[in-house]
Amino acid sequence: NALVMLRAAAAATDAVSRTEGNAESAAKAERAGRRVLAALDGLLAPGAYLRAIAPLLEHDDGRVRRKALRLIAHRLRAAAAAEAARARGAGKTQSRRARSRARAQAHRQASREKRKNAETPTTDASLDANGDEDVLEEELADEVSAAASLMPRLASLAGADAGASTRAAALGALEAAAVRFGSADFGNDAERSSLTAKTAPPGHDESSLKARREASAAFAAPLLATTPAMVAALGAPARA
Repeated sequence: NALVMLRAAAAATDAVSRTEGNAESAAKAERAGRRVLAALDGLLAPGAYLRAIAPLLEHDDGRVRRKALRLIAHRLRAAAAAEAARARGAGKTQSRRARSRARAQAHRQASREKRKNAETPTTDASLDANGDEDVLEEELADEVSAAASLMPRLASLAGADAGASTRAAALGALEAAAVRFGSADFGNDAERSSLTAKTAPPGHDESSLKARREASAAFAAPLLATTPAMVAALGAPARA
């Protein structure tokens, strides 16, 4: 809704003479809209975020469609980077945006734990760690489901008949999805084990790797189904 309202405001500004007041109002509206989008990016779980963006891929305004494609690509890349950082224990080297998303995720988890503890109090640290892992696995499964549902539309927008800018944005989103879900693990098993052995509860590493492999397997067919569109895009005259 924020993105559509921004486009509507811009169109209204274009329709009238660009006085200094109109330009200032449009810039202020755009800044406010970007803050809303940034907040949603940090607060919504990946699957919910992708589902919220999905209807914009059908919008009449091509600029809205392209912005939605870039938002999808950004979120998938950010999720892949965050998972890689978790696997490598690189929390202190995360970008400000990644740290903000990590804090939002921690806030969601804290809220769940507060409700859970009110019902069944527990002091077992291993149970808390396993609960955190369960939440991450559930969010990953939901993200896979949401991303898979986007693949047919992304393939359509990446087709040779699409405009050059839209096709490039759609191919970027498909590439981000391939990076996010196309590989079953980050690094080799020995490296991953050494990174998690000191802090993870028993079974943590195996459970995380199993969830990651299941996510990749579930996403394989939807991703491969986009291959004809990507191959067709190679014949497009635009260099991009």
